[in-house]
Amino acid sequence: MAQGKILVVDDDELTREILASILEADGYAVEQAANGKEAYETLKSSNDVELIVCDINMPEMDGIELIGLLRGELASDTPLIVLSGNDQVSVAIEAINKGASTYLIKDENIDQTVSIAVEQALDKKRIVDENRKLMEAIKTKNEELSVIVKTMTDVGISLSSHSSTDELLDVVVKCGKKLTNASGGVLFLSQGEQLAPRAVQCGERTVDSLHSIPTTGHRPVQSAHENGLPVIIDDLSECANFEVEDVKKGCSDAKTLLAVPLKGTESNSVGVLQLVNARSPQDGSIVTFDEGHSRYIESLAAQAALVIENSRLHEENIRATRLSALGEGIAGAAHCVKNILTGFDGGRYILDVGLKKGKMEKVEQGWEMLKRNTDILKQLVLDMLDYSKDRTPELAPTDVNELCQNIVNLEKENANAKGAELAVELSDDLEDVPADSKSIYRAVLNLVGNAIDALPDEKGKVTLSTKKDTNQNELVISVADNGCGIEADNLENIFKPFFSTKGPKKGTGLGLAVTQKVIREHGGSLDVSSQLNEGTTFTIRLPLQHSN
Repeated sequence: MAQGKILVVDDDELTREILASILEADGYAVEQAANGKEAYETLKSSNDVELIVCDINMPEMDGIELIGLLRGELASDTPLIVLSGNDQVSVAIEAINKGASTYLIKDENIDQTVSIAVEQALDKKRIVDENRKLMEAIKTKNEELSVIVKTMTDVGISLSSHSSTDELLDVVVKCGKKLTNASGGVLFLSQGEQLAPRAVQCGERTVDSLHSIPTTGHRPVQSAHENGLPVIIDDLSECANFEVEDVKKGCSDAKTLLAVPLKGTESNSVGVLQLVNARSPQDGSIVTFDEGHSRYIESLAAQAALVIENSRLHEENIRATRLSALGEGIAGAAHCVKNILTGFDGGRYILDVGLKKGKMEKVEQGWEMLKRNTDILKQLVLDMLDYSKDRTPELAPTDVNELCQNIVNLEKENANAKGAELAVELSDDLEDVPADSKSIYRAVLNLVGNAIDALPDEKGKVTLSTKKDTNQNELVISVADNGCGIEADNLENIFKPFFSTKGPKKGTGLGLAVTQKVIREHGGSLDVSSQLNEGTTFTIRLPLQHSN
């Protein structure tokens, strides 16, 4: 059996024939050339020569020149053994320096030495070729791994930066396609006894165009989910082990498939990522999914399962928190309404007594109680509506100084009724600020009303002030009083819905909660400082400018 073609180059015909017969006896195919020029032409037109045995001294083109052309112009690494006489050792060494593999002395042992030299040179060439291929494979694999590492890093960042489950699932499918160079993908999420398609990236297909399937069955995704192991199908058209018709309907050109379970913390599958048609990075042709693809997607699936579980826990916590808050709100509202109804009952009773006995002072007293509790009920309903709805403030240039002066004019009578002073200190250099004037007016009015309610019976004072904080680029509105102050334990609770220290006849417990909500909707803050029996200061900070 021929082991490869060897080119023998020598101007002596007898030497060529001897060498050819030795090498043919060893199983090699041999081609001959009488000088370097003939060999050069042969090498230019043929690429199947595996080794060259070449004399040094030849007419027209010697061995040294042939080596130069072989390593230079032809850019060939074909092994070349030079033949040398005893008096040509220095020339043979020169040939080796120029790229020859080794040299042989033409003597009576040439029949033995040439066979050994050829075998050694070809073995060395095979080792060099294998090493080159191995290094190229390592380089390619390193490049692939670099892409994988970057992709997996991006996966972690992407998964951690998306809060909703639907966004997470879209990221998982996108990353799965990138890791395997797949043309399409579907992520099924376990929901009870069903696997529901929740993210689809396969041509024009959408989530609505697919349907949920049972968690058990003979489809690839069902097998992956039930057994917790990846499923690889090399050719969907010749697949007898699984039902694949819905895969081909969902992606008409699907030929290869990979289905990997998303295993959670309990090693239970929370879903399955199904990918179709891995493509060659070189020419884009469809290739089969391999074990490397499967390992990459298993790593992705493990990350995704943890994040999906965390997302589900987060959403469950939100629902539980909302239910708890709803329960607290209903309880608070019920308590507040109960107090109002008690006021209605008292007013109605006094009104009935006055009417029966014809005492107008009782009638007026009962009627005032009914009106007061009606106002409280109205305020409660308005506050509940304001607190329950998220709204975007209708920003417009607002003269806050004028707004504060109007509040002082409105509340002056209430302050006078308590024998208190209502002072105003307005900044002269304050320009109009972007604000929803109606909601800010109500927020500040609530703080001023609370401050008046907290004043002592004598020498009470409330100060409403405005100023501009140029360092923070903010408008500052302060409402300060010298009233009873707020106990330290209550400071943590004053912004909670239905918490009130005013008693059932005055407060609904929603005023400060609504005020804080309004200020936050403006991108601002509401702070409080208080000393018991010395007074309280509420400070509103609003941005002087808005990006939108």
